[in-house]
Amino acid sequence: MKIFDTRSNQYQELILDQKKTINIYECGPTVYDHIHLGNVRPLLIADIIINFLQYKKQKYNYLLNITDIDDKIIAKAKKEKKTEKEISAYFQKQFLDIYRRLNLNFPSKILKVTNHINNIKKDIQYLLDKNVAYFDDDNIYFQIDKFLLYNQISKNKLVNLRLIKARNKQLGKNNFDFALWKKTNVGQKWNFDNISGRPGWHLECASFIAHYFQETIDLHLGGVDLKFPHHENERAIFYFLKNHQEISRIFFHNGHVLLNKLKMSKSLQNCLYVKDFLHKYDPNVIKYLFLLNSCLKPLNFNEEIFTFSQNEINKIQNLSNQIQLIPSLNWKKIITKNDNSYLQKFLGYLENNLNFPNCLMVLNQLIKEIKKNFQDKSYNSNLIDQFWMMLKLLGLKFK
Repeated sequence: MKIFDTRSNQYQELILDQKKTINIYECGPTVYDHIHLGNVRPLLIADIIINFLQYKKQKYNYLLNITDIDDKIIAKAKKEKKTEKEISAYFQKQFLDIYRRLNLNFPSKILKVTNHINNIKKDIQYLLDKNVAYFDDDNIYFQIDKFLLYNQISKNKLVNLRLIKARNKQLGKNNFDFALWKKTNVGQKWNFDNISGRPGWHLECASFIAHYFQETIDLHLGGVDLKFPHHENERAIFYFLKNHQEISRIFFHNGHVLLNKLKMSKSLQNCLYVKDFLHKYDPNVIKYLFLLNSCLKPLNFNEEIFTFSQNEINKIQNLSNQIQLIPSLNWKKIITKNDNSYLQKFLGYLENNLNFPNCLMVLNQLIKEIKKNFQDKSYNSNLIDQFWMMLKLLGLKFK
């Protein structure tokens, strides 16, 4: 499978080998609110990749993290007069419920930050011992100018390591250094070197990958908004935790989700929550929406697109219902050679950087041919088998 790697700006091969395991990591939610349609996009991409790996009988290890301690969780708990544990547990349950309602493949393991504080503290001490982290006013920071490969993922024009280095010599801490341990007296806290605090966000994912995979992973998934600073900082931490190893061979970043041409964001208060969407639309509609454009490009949603997707799903459901009736009909069976040309064409597009729009094109061509046979009161079981397999690979599940 060929996948676009953000760091190298090139297509890289996700090499399948049944003797080995494909290691995949995805940044999961901070559980302080319900997830919106934008949060779902990387989950659906991961789901289709997993479907493909299962089809190829490829072993995989897919990890997803849940950030269950954060300033936003603390603020929400304070506002609702609850504990952070109550808030994070509730929204984690809601998140996993969406997973079930969308019929997604569950990750091999879901990791909660609060269950891994000891590993995180060990990693901070290791970075201090390596002189790439330092104390400043009882907080602990990562010294970014130590990592000379910084900025290769995002290519952020504001980042200039020479200027950072010069500023470091003059001022000590600079704005690009980031917290590994945050001193706090508010909310859940732990003790590190007699400092009451909690871990920084960027350290969490790097620590999970370092401890659970022990080496460079094959594929790191996430939205385009995570490129900078989150994934840049993750990569920098892992580089020193694991003796100058890359954190991932491939970084794949999906585009933003827009609602009426505005980026869907909780800060902009224009979120369309999945739980609300599912009151009105079939779960398959959500999946179909994300197949309409390249993963790398932004997706603009509006009521017209929602209606279009629901209509397309209805057509597939109707065909599925017709197929179920075939055994009770006296239709002629068309005998053909084992021709899987539609499925092979479909797989070719799927393996070419997850070209979902072209996959849909092939699916629609196949549907037309199946319907044409139905008009003549005949059916081709070979075509129907390919139809079912395409739906399975795309994660579209019907009664």
